[in-house]
Amino acid sequence: MNKKKVAVLILLFVAVVGFSLGAASAANSYTKYKGSFKLYHDSSTYMGNKYPYPFKKEWKSGNKGKYSGSAEIYFYKKGKKVTKTSYLRISDNYGNAKFKVNVKFRYWNGYKYTNKYKTKTYYKKTGTAYANGGIPSTNWIPVSAKIYTK
Repeated sequence: MNKKKVAVLILLFVAVVGFSLGAASAANSYTKYKGSFKLYHDSSTYMGNKYPYPFKKEWKSGNKGKYSGSAEIYFYKKGKKVTKTSYLRISDNYGNAKFKVNVKFRYWNGYKYTNKYKTKTYYKKTGTAYANGGIPSTNWIPVSAKIYTK
């Protein structure tokens, strides 16, 4: 076989494999938009003032249909700078659905919220209570969530 035939066979093989992988990944994608919700301030409590322990705890929550989310935010103060650590939990109310969630976070720079945002994607599998088992982050505070199913 000459070089042209070998090159054509390789290209044909790559095209067939690429097409079959693309079709398989499209079949597993989460495309049905189920809605979005914002996380609003729910309540807060003061816990003391001793570093390295948090001096304040805040809760944010929101829901849309059968999906709900809540975040616990702990405030740590060292000097004048305040660090916020959040633990986000997103689930469906029945606990058995698989879904994808796009979470939008807003950045806290230690003194105030900035206009820096980022979006991360997490998945909830059957048999787990929350998407990714709960999502910790430091100084990136969850703002909203969008839910997608298959």
